[in-house]
Amino acid sequence: MGYLYNTDIIQQIAWVGYRNFKPFGIFREFFLNFNQWYGTTFGWEKLYFGFNGEAIGNFKNYWNANAGFSFDAESMSPSELRGGPSLLYSPTVNFYYQVSTDSRKKLIFSLGGNHNIGTSGQFNYMNFFSGITWRVNQALRIDLRPNVVLNNNNLAYVNNVEDSLSVYHYIRGTLNQVETSITIRLTYNITPDFTIQYYGMPFVSAGDYSKYKYILNPVSHRYYERYGEFTNQEIATVYNGDDIVYSVNTNADGREDYTFDNPDFNNFEYRSNLIARWEYLPGSTVYLVWSFTQNRYENQGRYSFADDMGEIFKVHPHNVFLIKISHRFGL
Repeated sequence: MGYLYNTDIIQQIAWVGYRNFKPFGIFREFFLNFNQWYGTTFGWEKLYFGFNGEAIGNFKNYWNANAGFSFDAESMSPSELRGGPSLLYSPTVNFYYQVSTDSRKKLIFSLGGNHNIGTSGQFNYMNFFSGITWRVNQALRIDLRPNVVLNNNNLAYVNNVEDSLSVYHYIRGTLNQVETSITIRLTYNITPDFTIQYYGMPFVSAGDYSKYKYILNPVSHRYYERYGEFTNQEIATVYNGDDIVYSVNTNADGREDYTFDNPDFNNFEYRSNLIARWEYLPGSTVYLVWSFTQNRYENQGRYSFADDMGEIFKVHPHNVFLIKISHRFGL
């Protein structure tokens, strides 16, 4: 069984690359990549066009680095409004980079990131990541991968709402999101046949919405004509205990046209797996697995890594224990 993410796409891709495996200057190896893509529907309606360039260098001191950029021209998304009409995207520019130290050493560091910018001011997305690998000895290896995402999206999805006249309204808002996580991996080889592995990832994501909008002309080439922003007279905040609902009245008749729920969110999660692997005979293995998960969701929108992580560990965990045995029969 497969999963088809998109349909009705004809895509053209072109790639040109340069490879130099002969040392020169500070480089042991040097690569260049150029890509170009173009997509249409089967009715030959343009969906997207873009290109990128990338440079990769392996240095004589065995460090590695790469950097690149990409550009996407105006594009059309048939799925962004989730069942509604197609939405036009303004051009976007993306920059990315990564550098890592000598992979032969006991201690290895890496650092990288990418910055995706909507040229019309629709969004500004930044992702920063790093990594530390420590080979403590021949038996023990520790990997840490911190990651931070800062996302500001002026037309983030809120809800699609049907009013009393069966007219759909595509609600959007300005989203300020902070997301942090750290991936932890430990591998301990007790013997060549017996290994213990641990994976854990604490994850915190908080999103705060403001400046609620409705889609007005989704295919306008002028960005600010694609939506209208609710005025204070058109939208009201209704408190129902700890819950918040937004009530909309766009025609000033004093009657509620439709409502939508507070989209602010805090998502806290901690996932971990502990695996013991024993190859009791060549090609025959026993796996003992303990999967441990804690997660919690709230409608706050306020980010605090320390407080949110503290809330995770107050949640009752979900534990799964598995045993898997594979045996090789010789014929």
